[in-house]
Amino acid sequence: MKKNRKRIVAAFMTVLMALTLVPTWLLGGVFATTAKADDVVYTFDAATELKDLAKKASVPKDTKFVDYFTVIGDNATRANSSTYAIELGIAESSALQFEVKGTATVVIKASSTGGSNTSMIALKDETGKAYDEKAGNTTVTGSSATTLTYENLTAGTYKIVSPENQDYKRGVRIMSVKVTDEYVSGGATGVQPVVKADSVKAELTENAGEIKVTWEAATEAEGDGKYSVLVNDTVKAVVKAGAEKSALVEVTESGTYSIKVIGVLGDKKNDGVSSKDIEVILPLGKAKSSTVLGVSGTVKISWDEVKEADSYTVNIYDANGTIIGDKTQTVTEKNETSKKYEAIVNGLTDGNKYSYEIVSNRSKYSDSSKTDRTNFRTYAEKDTKDAIKGASIVDQDSEAKLILVRENGTITVSQPSTSGGLSSSETKGVSFIAFNEAKGIKGDFTIKADINIAAVSGSTSGVFIGAFTDLFNKGDMAVTAMRGGLDATPYVLR
Repeated sequence: MKKNRKRIVAAFMTVLMALTLVPTWLLGGVFATTAKADDVVYTFDAATELKDLAKKASVPKDTKFVDYFTVIGDNATRANSSTYAIELGIAESSALQFEVKGTATVVIKASSTGGSNTSMIALKDETGKAYDEKAGNTTVTGSSATTLTYENLTAGTYKIVSPENQDYKRGVRIMSVKVTDEYVSGGATGVQPVVKADSVKAELTENAGEIKVTWEAATEAEGDGKYSVLVNDTVKAVVKAGAEKSALVEVTESGTYSIKVIGVLGDKKNDGVSSKDIEVILPLGKAKSSTVLGVSGTVKISWDEVKEADSYTVNIYDANGTIIGDKTQTVTEKNETSKKYEAIVNGLTDGNKYSYEIVSNRSKYSDSSKTDRTNFRTYAEKDTKDAIKGASIVDQDSEAKLILVRENGTITVSQPSTSGGLSSSETKGVSFIAFNEAKGIKGDFTIKADINIAAVSGSTSGVFIGAFTDLFNKGDMAVTAMRGGLDATPYVLR
């Protein structure tokens, strides 16, 4: 009997020792402790959280409410309404983001921007997948609150947005959000090991602003595991466990970026593994000038902002391509009226050929970009009172159609009118420039041409195609432009 008792105890100990070598997640619930399921409720109430904000005031990105909900993007505001709400911008330009640890139910009270307006609303996860609302709602109408319910959300990051839609071009107003998150406190035995990355590396590709992130697997359980790739703590890519361990992410501004890969399996998530910070320097764009006006020895050059540039240098060259040092200008601020950058250069000689270039400077990286040179001339300001009234006013560097007729000593100029047909006016005893190879035509003629406007009258409303005196110092001329632009040779009809 004693021998049998010893044999039984020995067998039991052998089995017990063997079980200690088996991972608890393989044992399932046999030896698992029963963990308590806790409901945790997080509530965003706009009337409480936004009570100190004025109507239409901005709600800055990264703002946190009850240490749970986070504002994403720059386009969130307090609604312009007596009812407190956070207004999320159209096309997902802003969002209200939160994280679920277990299984959650989300209840949202939302409205459109007032009246009979309708707005799109969606609840999406970090992959961009939209979840079905319990009643099938995807829109809200009017200014009264509509209640939307989303059930059985699993662990992960979610955001409330107003998605892109061509029918409803407006954001959505959120009055309140209630998240009821049921999760297992203390961590349950019987859960598989979490997915975890290792050896994370980040390197630039040949494409501007593109970063290739690669990693290895430290642990990788089967199932719905995934890796989240974060750039400066924002998820930029999600890769399923078992797939190739790499992702391409893109940034749109120069700077230093932190890269992290976090492993996720069910409701388990680790702190992630980071690569070395990577610096991205995007190419500096070139300025695009939108206006070049030259009159009475002065030229005004204006251009749009170049992203990341903090100053601009405008260089003026003479006809021989030599820079005119005392005409160089540095510009650092926009014109408050035009909202463009401008350089006004004085002291030029009317009729002479010049060229300019715009250099965009970026002090942070001590680099610059330079435009090609653009030719221009300045002209003496002309009195437009004798301009042929049948000719319209057009802008410099634009194209216009012109019909020029001389018959029995009478000159007629015609252009297509805005209402259809032709508008015309007659004048006598005036010489005209012809836009063909003929010179000194004395008889009757008709010329039909597309002309490039290459001079300005000084009038703020544009250029008269009409009779001006000595525009090119070649006698009386009735047309202020010529085919081929500034360098073309005028042919005078007598």
